[in-house]
This record gives sequence, structure tokens and C-alpha cells, in this order.
Amino acid sequence: MEQRAVVLSETERRSDWEARLSAHLADAQAQAASGDLTLCGLLAAGAVEAVTGTNPVAPLNGKYARAAARLEAFLDERFHERPAALARRGDLAWHDGSVGVVIGTEALFVGEGELVRVPRRDWAKAWSVGNG
Repeated sequence: MEQRAVVLSETERRSDWEARLSAHLADAQAQAASGDLTLCGLLAAGAVEAVTGTNPVAPLNGKYARAAARLEAFLDERFHERPAALARRGDLAWHDGSVGVVIGTEALFVGEGELVRVPRRDWAKAWSVGNG
């Protein structure tokens, strides 16, 4: 019997999620600057874990390359899509084949040696992370 994916949009946000998310993004910026952060999915997974306490890529341990090919479908299975106009801090956004973390009217995406800010108007879609 196939196991249903956990829908992380239905998971409660931690009470201290904003502080945890800020710490994660600061760490991600340092990793990007040193060249240690190269996968957008890991940036997003860390953000989801900071917000909800659940690691969405745990089932993919060691299988990231294969999962990257179907990243959008993976996200669609685990999060409720929401209009980009309604995305809030800590949600996920999709732009140009990559997933980023919403920080307000922009989302952060992994770039060359930095996290790149992409404005809301350029997102193709967004997903809700946690409720509350």
C-alpha cells in the first residue's frame, strides 16, 4: 500500500517560527557566500523545518538529484498551492524552475554565491507552509 505524503500546509507553525526562520536564512546566506549552499530544495527544506519542525525531504535522504528533476511535483504533493498574492513570510515560491522562501513581497532563491531576491510579481506560484 502506498503511503500518502504528509501535507505540510496542514502542520502547525512553531510558536517561535519567525526567529528560527530568520536564523536559518542568515545561515543560508553565509553558506551561499562560501559556496556550500547550491540546492534550492535544501534552502526551502530548511525553511519548512524552521517554521513547522518537520523536515520535508527526510524521505529523500541521499536521493536529491533524482528528486530535483521533479521538484515542483514533489512540492505540489506536500503543500497546498496558494495564490502568490496571498503568500506570507515562511511560505514557498516558484520561479524559473527553482523554489525559494517568501520573506514578504520578495522570495529568496539560491544564486551564485548569494541568496537572490525575486519580487512577488515574478513568481509562477506559491505554496502554504504550515497554518497558524
